[in-house]
Parts: sequence; C-alpha cells; structure tokens
Amino acid sequence: MPPSVGKWVLNTVFTVVIGISLVVGVAVLKPRVETYRLLRAKREALERATLEQQQELARTQRMQTRFKEDPEFVEHIARQNKRVRPGEITFIFDEPSD
Repeated sequence: MPPSVGKWVLNTVFTVVIGISLVVGVAVLKPRVETYRLLRAKREALERATLEQQQELARTQRMQTRFKEDPEFVEHIARQNKRVRPGEITFIFDEPSD
C-alpha cells in the first residue's frame, strides 16, 4: 500500500471517529443542558419566593413590634375595627346613599 493511501485511510478513520464523538457528545450533553436550564429557572423562582417570604416576615415582625410597643397604634387599629372601651358610648352613622 503506498504511503499516501495509508495516510488517507488514517485521516478518514480519524475524521469519522471525531465526527462520531461529536454526535455522541451532543446527544449526551443536550438533555443535561436542558435540565440545567430548567433547574436554574426553578432555583431563581424559589429564590424570588424566598425573598418575598422574608419581606413578608419582616413586615409581620414590624407590626408585631408596633402592637407590643405602641399603644396609640393599637388604639388606632381598634377604632378602625369599631372597638370601644368599656363604658364608652359610640355613635355610628350610616353614610348617606345617593
């Protein structure tokens, strides 16, 4: 066999092996990349939900602190809910309808 034919066969085999390797690599990696993207999106959504929960918890804790430490705030909220002190007389007027 002349050296040029052997070199051509070797180059062809090498090219085919590289091509097959690329096809197999893409076939194996594509589902993993899609899974990675889905998991990353899910993680970002969970992080947003966690941040919202933390903000809600902070608001609740601030309200709890106000209820414990600010009697004027407690009275304001009680009055909004039409609560009265014992012995108080309250007049509630209906708003006129048009």
